[in-house]
This record gives sequence, structure tokens and C-alpha cells, in this order.
Amino acid sequence: MCIICASRAGVAQPDEETILRMFDTNPHGAGYMVARAGRVEISKGFMSSQEFLHAVRYEHFTAADPVVYHFRISTQAGVTPEMTHPFPLSTHIED
Repeated sequence: MCIICASRAGVAQPDEETILRMFDTNPHGAGYMVARAGRVEISKGFMSSQEFLHAVRYEHFTAADPVVYHFRISTQAGVTPEMTHPFPLSTHIED
């Protein structure tokens, strides 16, 4: 089962030790999404814990940022960057 860590605005972000523990427990890729300026930004496809930590450090998340972290364990479809989460969802309905 995947690990999802939701850090809502006003709550401290997980520390690096916790992030590494989550990645090591579910090592089949990771990603995160953050809400900024009325939009959700998604970064995914991280296949190593160091690559993921580098990206999180670059973001400079604070307690003001609502962030959802996702750590995958593969149950189907293989272990590739494309299969990491989160997946964007569209609310647009085609006619």
C-alpha cells in the first residue's frame, strides 16, 4: 500500500528523516503536490530518495504550504517514473 503524507497549511512539513523513512519503506517512486496561487502543482517521477530530497529542498516548503507527499509501492504496471503519483485529475468533461 502506498504512503500518503498530507501536510495542510499551518502544519509543519515532515523532516528529512521522516521523508527518507517513507521513501525507504515504499521505494518504487515518489511525488508531491502543493497548492499555490489557486493552482495545484505536481512534481513526480522521483526514483531515488536523494533525488526526491533535492526537489523538496529546492521547493523550500514551509508550514504555510499545503503539501501532499506520495510514496509508491508497486502492485501493478511496473516500477517507472511515469507510474509514480500523484496523477493529475481533470474536471473538464468532453462532450
